[in-house]
Amino acid sequence: MITSADTRGFDSLVTGTDAELEALVRPIGLPQTRIDYMRSLAELLQNWEKEGVDPTAESANLDALVLDLATRVRGASYKVAQCALLTARGYHCGIIPVDSGMVTKLAPVLGITLPSGAVAHERMRHVLEAAVHARSTDLRSLATANGYRVAIPEGVEPTWWVHLVLIYFKRLYLNGASPQLCRQRPVCTKVIGCAHPTRIA
Repeated sequence: MITSADTRGFDSLVTGTDAELEALVRPIGLPQTRIDYMRSLAELLQNWEKEGVDPTAESANLDALVLDLATRVRGASYKVAQCALLTARGYHCGIIPVDSGMVTKLAPVLGITLPSGAVAHERMRHVLEAAVHARSTDLRSLATANGYRVAIPEGVEPTWWVHLVLIYFKRLYLNGASPQLCRQRPVCTKVIGCAHPTRIA
């Protein structure tokens, strides 16, 4: 399905009939929801073009873009909007996408209080991005000192690396019915208060 969609290209998909699109996305389910999302996204992009909004411009207001996409695209949300813009702008554009587990599991462990509802994803993004901005040099040094094989471009903050570390931290320590946090592989005391710091592999 991905190969077929990529071969057709976005412009061709937008002009396709509902029947053609349904046949394309049927293997992954929810065909009408996906069609509605794509049609709505295409409409937003056309409006942005008329309004002179370039979502890939360096000067673009990311908060406004996320809000606009989450509000005006059917089936979107803050987390979908964050991911869509991250994909459009590139992994090192400064956006830290926030999934549901980061809101419900990671935020409490880090002592972050969030509002209820979908807006929590956007608030968590702001908190994490501000933290990276404040400690960008330290986080780059941490990645180097711990031997992470990552290529963080010069002149950008390590937001994508931080996103990946937090996602894997959540998977390793916070997921499941009985989270293993601090039981077998304690991590940094400055982050969660465990007794013996060790590297997150």
